[in-house]
Amino acid sequence: MGTTVMLAIMVAGLAGAGWFIANQQQSMLAAQDRLDEANNRLEYLEERLSATDSAMSQEGDEGKCGEGKCGDAGKGDEGKCGEGKCGES
Repeated sequence: MGTTVMLAIMVAGLAGAGWFIANQQQSMLAAQDRLDEANNRLEYLEERLSATDSAMSQEGDEGKCGEGKCGDAGKGDEGKCGEGKCGES
């Protein structure tokens, strides 16, 4: 009788451990999917940032102050040089 009870407890323990491991495996797969999606979004954002940086660098080269590319000083705020509104001086 004692051996049968001990065997039943061991089988129940193994079944519980198997359920726990299977549950953890499913959770890990779901987390991996979320991580892959986040990495894809991050890669896309890095590409967009690189494109924006490139565009801003090209725009900055064309709009340097003191080279006559900024506009006349009397044309409003966006054309004034030396105020940080037309590229880096």
